[in-house]
Amino acid sequence: MLRPGPGVENVANAKIKKSLGMPPEKAYLMEKSQLIPLPVHVPEVYHLEYRVVDSEGYVQVQTNRYSVPEKLVGRKVEVYIFGTPSRSIISTRK
Repeated sequence: MLRPGPGVENVANAKIKKSLGMPPEKAYLMEKSQLIPLPVHVPEVYHLEYRVVDSEGYVQVQTNRYSVPEKLVGRKVEVYIFGTPSRSIISTRK
């Protein structure tokens, strides 16, 4: 983790910023009581959809087709889509 040099605390944070109308240190002290801690665990961002495996053993997600085990033909599966279809996970959990 990068740490700011000693000049940051004494110089950069002490200057009045146009966007704030005050030094960042003063703005932080004003807002500090309103801040809440971040959660310990940050969940992954995904979109969950359900698909039925076709007769050829594929699941279609947008314009892509993904092969799945043959034993899942005709069954409903969970599809986790992470940002782009190229990062999709197919799950048989219900």
